[in-house]
Amino acid sequence: MRSAERLQCKQQSHSNKVGQPVMKQLLADTHIHQAARGLMVTTSYLTSGAKLMIDSYHYRLGAIDFDELTRLLRGGAARK
Repeated sequence: MRSAERLQCKQQSHSNKVGQPVMKQLLADTHIHQAARGLMVTTSYLTSGAKLMIDSYHYRLGAIDFDELTRLLRGGAARK
């Protein structure tokens, strides 16, 4: 049975970005648990390698960084 999503949250300083290795781990975790999609939520930002992974696996991976998280908490709509 597939679960809807695997979720990871990282509370980090802005200078400590979420990198490609973390996204690879999330992709593997998503696969192992047969989830439809993996979502990373961070109080920081993503490295270019992490963004490239999300672009490459857009059907399996997504992310919410500091800017989007702030917008959501202030009542804004999520970006697609």
